[in-house]
Amino acid sequence: MEMNKWLEEIKQKGTALVEMGRLKVKKVGLEKRIEKLHCRIGERIDYLERLGRSFDEDEIVKGLISEIRNVEKEIEEIDAKISALKQHQEETTGGDSSDQEVSG
Repeated sequence: MEMNKWLEEIKQKGTALVEMGRLKVKKVGLEKRIEKLHCRIGERIDYLERLGRSFDEDEIVKGLISEIRNVEKEIEEIDAKISALKQHQEETTGGDSSDQEVSG
């Protein structure tokens, strides 16, 4: 393999790995956001229960659940981008990207 081609391949691998790492860090942040929203839902339900009210029609609970669904969609988009990056890397480097994957 000629030197320029080899250097370009290394550069592409590095760029893909950095982008995958960035996306995985963002995903972890979104997962933590969902955990916090779950806690807020629990706190709200406890509060409503103490008041003797049902949470079924509570607008705050509905809003928190809606926010969770939106964050879940963001996570799905990130997963799709990570998969696309992995696929592209495998196609352009002959499928040897698995040993270079950023854990997550």
